[in-house]
Order: sequence, then C-alpha cells, then structure tokens
Amino acid sequence: MTTLSDDELADRWQRRALGGTAVSHLEHVRVGWVLVGRHGAAEGEQRLVDGTRRACDHYGCPAKFDEALTRRWARAIAGARRDGEPFEAFLVHNPELRDGRLFGVPT
Repeated sequence: MTTLSDDELADRWQRRALGGTAVSHLEHVRVGWVLVGRHGAAEGEQRLVDGTRRACDHYGCPAKFDEALTRRWARAIAGARRDGEPFEAFLVHNPELRDGRLFGVPT
C-alpha cells in the first residue's frame, strides 16, 4: 500500500476501509491526532471512541475495545497537539506517545 496522507488514513479508518485486520499503535495515534485537529478535543475524542468501537466490532475483536483507555489516549493527544505542527514533529515533541503501553496496557 502506498503511504497515505494524514487525512486519507483518518478517512479510510473511519470507513473501515484500510484492509488488513487492524491499525498499528502509531496509526491509531495519527488518526486521533487528525480527528482532534479537525473537530477539536471533545468531538475528536468522541469520534475516536466511536470509531475504535466500530473497528473492533468490524474486525471481530469487540472484547479488545476499552473506552476508558481510548479516552485517555484521545486526551493525551489533544493535550499535546499544537496547531500547524505536522504529525512527525508531534511525535518528536511527544515521544512517550509512541509507546502503546504508556497507560499500562500493552498493544
């Protein structure tokens, strides 16, 4: 698959049109980063929660969905996001968000 832009990744994720069985941790952070940038912290968080729930159902792993964990991630992303900053710079400034175990749950 060719490299997707931030918007393409988020749009395909929301439509569950990425193929495969799931997204990586960093892709999920990137989707959250896009959603918060597009919609603001509260709506971006809710879209990440709703989309993650739908994705877990779609890919046959509904037991993996953890709303509280998804909300913690969305809030961490929103708190660290700077307007106009590309995703790569966001990761440089927030390297802890690369670690899917940051909130105690391995990915």
